[in-house]
Amino acid sequence: MVDNLTLLSKLLGMLVVRHEVKHSLLVSADYLTLRDTLLRVLRKHPAAAKDVAAALHRLESEAAADIRERAAKTGNGKAPLTIEHQPTDSVSGSSEAAS
Repeated sequence: MVDNLTLLSKLLGMLVVRHEVKHSLLVSADYLTLRDTLLRVLRKHPAAAKDVAAALHRLESEAAADIRERAAKTGNGKAPLTIEHQPTDSVSGSSEAAS
């Protein structure tokens, strides 16, 4: 009976099924282009480049922590997918040893 009422409600548009999908701005192509442009332009201004790079690092680290937290709440026991990387000095582009 409940299945029939649910189906009838959906067919009549009385029951709406919603899905929430959250996308992070920090992984969008537009953000990555903006980030790259800012850091490239700021190479002429080392002190400002260092401050902006630090601020971007904080934002991106907070976003990563949020993604890990949401993944942990799913209860599927799987860690979020990550890309292994070697940190670089975003101003000069040289690799640094991870500490």
